[in-house]
Amino acid sequence: MAQAHYQILFLEDSPVDRVLYSRFLSQDTLATYEITEAKSGLEGLTKLAESQPDLILLDYQLQDMNGLEFLNQLQLQLSSPQIPVIILTGIRDEKIAVQAMENGVQDYIVKDKITPQGLCRAIHEVLEETRMMKNMQTLYIPIEQAELYRNLRKLNASLEKKVQKLTEELAVSESKYRAIFNQKFQFTGLLDLEGMVLELNQASLEFTGLQMADLINRPIWEVYGWQISQATQDQLKHAIARAAQGEFISYEVEVQGIDNQILTIDFSIGPLRNDAGEVVMLISEGRDITEAKLNEAKCKQAEATLKFQAQILEEIHDAVITTDINGIIQSWNLGAENYYGYTAAEMIGQSVSILYLDPVELQTNIMSTLLAKGRHEVEVATCRSKSGDIVYINLRLSVIRDNHGNITHIVGCSHDITKQQAAIKERNDILKQEQAARKQVEAANQIKDEFLAVVSHELRTPLNSILGWASLLKKGKLKPEETDKALSIIERNAKLQVYLINDLLDMSRIYQGKGTLKVSSVNLATIISAVSETLFLAPKTKKIQIQTIIEANIGPVAGDPVRLQQILWNLLSNAVKFTPHGGQIEVRLECVGFDAQITVSDTGKGISPEFLPYIFDYFRQEDSSTTREFGGLGLGLAIARNLAELHGGTIQADSPGLGQGATFTFRLPLMNANSENADYPQPQDGYLA
Repeated sequence: MAQAHYQILFLEDSPVDRVLYSRFLSQDTLATYEITEAKSGLEGLTKLAESQPDLILLDYQLQDMNGLEFLNQLQLQLSSPQIPVIILTGIRDEKIAVQAMENGVQDYIVKDKITPQGLCRAIHEVLEETRMMKNMQTLYIPIEQAELYRNLRKLNASLEKKVQKLTEELAVSESKYRAIFNQKFQFTGLLDLEGMVLELNQASLEFTGLQMADLINRPIWEVYGWQISQATQDQLKHAIARAAQGEFISYEVEVQGIDNQILTIDFSIGPLRNDAGEVVMLISEGRDITEAKLNEAKCKQAEATLKFQAQILEEIHDAVITTDINGIIQSWNLGAENYYGYTAAEMIGQSVSILYLDPVELQTNIMSTLLAKGRHEVEVATCRSKSGDIVYINLRLSVIRDNHGNITHIVGCSHDITKQQAAIKERNDILKQEQAARKQVEAANQIKDEFLAVVSHELRTPLNSILGWASLLKKGKLKPEETDKALSIIERNAKLQVYLINDLLDMSRIYQGKGTLKVSSVNLATIISAVSETLFLAPKTKKIQIQTIIEANIGPVAGDPVRLQQILWNLLSNAVKFTPHGGQIEVRLECVGFDAQITVSDTGKGISPEFLPYIFDYFRQEDSSTTREFGGLGLGLAIARNLAELHGGTIQADSPGLGQGATFTFRLPLMNANSENADYPQPQDGYLA
């Protein structure tokens, strides 16, 4: 049998009630409904102008008007016959009910008494009543304009036909009513006011296992099923008494089925009134909700389980995050909030990639491996918190599949290893520092070893020459001119020994902080001239051109003239030593700000960028072959730097690179030019910076 289809206009301002009653209507097995919803009376009237529903479900108390006001507006708006209206209300007020009925309302239902069966039954009854009323109206034929006498016979014949037709229609209506009554899946019965059975539908008879003749005029509480307990029977008697007074009673009750199975019934009983409003019969209805109650219990258990699992997730200190297969976050526990600083409200619906420093790595490697294998672990993943801090995590990923094996979600469990990573980094840094320190110590030891080898070589070479010539002199076999040569060689090598030893003594005094200065007013031009004259022979031998440029009117400096001469001698002799034959050296004295500046530039072998920062260090040689090739201990520049600092000055070296020469710049503060008797600086203790 095909189901009927009706259009319903549902005016209800409560979204909860709209969903609830729509769900009730979806349970109707006899009809389907197309529901148009309206939240206010004005919206309902607007939608009513657009379409004509079969029935209006009207909440009595709307946002902008009550039910009676809506009915008045409805009558003004409608030009066609009245649309049936059922009022739903939470107010128990008989006066309002009477007013509603007087305004054309077909039914008036109190909300807390509404059941799915009751609502569907009320709609069917109102629609059937409306249909019958329309049929009845089509049967009335106006007779005001007919001539009574002349057409009396015709009228009688017509009336007989109409009566016959109405009788047939009534029989059809009764047949339809009986079919609906018996084909209902709910247990439905008609009772008198004492609770005696007048009629039961087929579902009720099948439930009891009896025939109608066995039940007529028997108290309903004596029907099989209600005899489960005296308390159940007493509760039913009380409900009948209240229904006879006009109340609608609804409650859940356990009854016994024909197979002794205990069933839970959603039972209701209410009054049927005549046109005078008097209660003349009672109608009872029951619906087997045993399975629904079991499902409800299962749902509650499932909800409790989910709630318990959610509580467990919240108590877990690790971050547990669920995403869909596109990486959109679906769940975010308290551990994740503590790790990353974002709340669940901020992150649900966002892409999980915003947490990772390298989202491309996440998409290309991590996600592809996870989707292929179903599980994946990342030992160290780098993330960024809301505050911008770096968070290191150990990440374990797994997938969730549906019943068909398709991946629907991804679960990630993260453990914060930021402190462990910091400890590892600290340990690695300490290891690197120790390795660097060890290399420095090893390099220093190597430099000292090389230095000792150089010292031994530099001291032994002149001593061998002195011993050799002294032995020849002792034998007395040299000619007079050879004797002069021998003495000259011995004298020159002895002076070289003195120079080397003085360098060592200077280094020792500076190391021990015992270096002192004999400070006086010094003219640097005089110092440059003296050093140039002392070194005259060496550059002449190598055909090196020395150009001296002295700016006019350079004031004096406060310093030890001997030590200043030693500084310049070291710089100039170093330039001569490393400048090849035919090279050039420039010595320039100029005033720079409040300082006197001496610059010594050469076109010699230059200094590599790697060695340049260490050029003034003790025990540092660019390579051991350099010292042996050019001679000397390699202490001159280190001593020059410390002497310059003792004078309150600075010295620095620059070189474009090997083979491109070098420039040494020595700066000292000028004395106050306005005071010839200004106090000289006091001598300072020397130490290795």
